[in-house]
Amino acid sequence: ARGLSMSDQDLFLAQFHSDAKVIDPIAPTLTPPMTDFYGAFGRAGTLCESWPLENLYMNLGGVLTSGSCEGFYRTLPDAAELPSGVLLLRHLPISDGLATGLMHRYEASFAATHPEESVVPIGFPASRSANVVAQTALTEEFLDHLQSAWDARDPAAIGALYADGATRHDGFTADQQGRQQIADWYALLFDAYPSVQMTVAAEYAGGLGPGALYALTMTTADGEACTMQLAAVWRLDDEGLIEHEYVYYDADSILTCGWTADPSDNEP
Repeated sequence: ARGLSMSDQDLFLAQFHSDAKVIDPIAPTLTPPMTDFYGAFGRAGTLCESWPLENLYMNLGGVLTSGSCEGFYRTLPDAAELPSGVLLLRHLPISDGLATGLMHRYEASFAATHPEESVVPIGFPASRSANVVAQTALTEEFLDHLQSAWDARDPAAIGALYADGATRHDGFTADQQGRQQIADWYALLFDAYPSVQMTVAAEYAGGLGPGALYALTMTTADGEACTMQLAAVWRLDDEGLIEHEYVYYDADSILTCGWTADPSDNEP
């Protein structure tokens, strides 16, 4: 965060492996080196004034942050008529303490309303705005189906959103492989927490597929209501089914809901 907000290139790049790539948020077949991508910021004369990170979610394979690019419209003639920033979701796989890559997704309602403004500030040609519109439409449709399956409390309907060979990467509850195993996992979840509900808080879109911040509201074993904050990103196949799902947890809410012990409660 300091490396981004202070424009400290050395500090920022020190968090990545030397061969780390950026997966292009609009066209994921493009994978420029991290150094090249960082140097492209502000190519259109609209460099962000700051990059605050607002939420951090974790699993064993990486981190996911939500944040924003603030002030990157300040040099445009119509800046007063445009939003002052855009919300982003950053997915960073981690190996040996350093990121192996960086993947972005844009907040969907913003990208759908201002597609050109989603791509121009970081040096992408405005022609890619059509891709942004398609990606946001796909995100909204996918998350509508996901919410409907959750509302119906139907493990089979949730499982049907996954490809036959899909993987649900969950560093906390362990990975699930294949549509049936994933559906079985949801059946166990609904059985253990009959009142559990899922609510999407924010939707994100990008070339790799949808992303979301969401909450699970449930009643714990001791009868207390709690809310767990999570984030996920999905890689979809050509038919719009989930190939890979990466689930990230807010650490504090895991403790609040009693899914693990608070280390501070243990004796040294």
